[in-house]
Amino acid sequence: MPAEINDSVIYDIGDIVSGKIKTLSTHDKLMYLKHHFTPDKKFPYFTQTINSGKGEKLVTLKFQHTWLEHYKWLAYSPSQQGGFCRYCVMFPPSNPRIKECVLVTKPMQKIKKVMGRDGYLAQHEQLQYHKDA
Repeated sequence: MPAEINDSVIYDIGDIVSGKIKTLSTHDKLMYLKHHFTPDKKFPYFTQTINSGKGEKLVTLKFQHTWLEHYKWLAYSPSQQGGFCRYCVMFPPSNPRIKECVLVTKPMQKIKKVMGRDGYLAQHEQLQYHKDA
């Protein structure tokens, strides 16, 4: 059964990854794919504080709502506090080594490594197992 927030059912993709949801029917998969939890722009997303590098200044980075808008396959999990590829969670790769990847079974939380040509999102989108899913 999906998690509930404020008396409304949400389909938190993190419930599948965490094992809270053990089995999914075809209908359940469809519901998670079509009606997954989608926070609004004011949602208190996961934040991460890091050193900025040279100046040793602390910088707080935040999961960005625009990533969800740009990468339609990306879903935010409030329970896991990070992002997942909803297709790869529903239809995981058969290779056990690949299964243990960020966006598949681990939430995307290293926000510094998200964007850019070598970022998690752009790289994930190009992977064959993502395209297969």
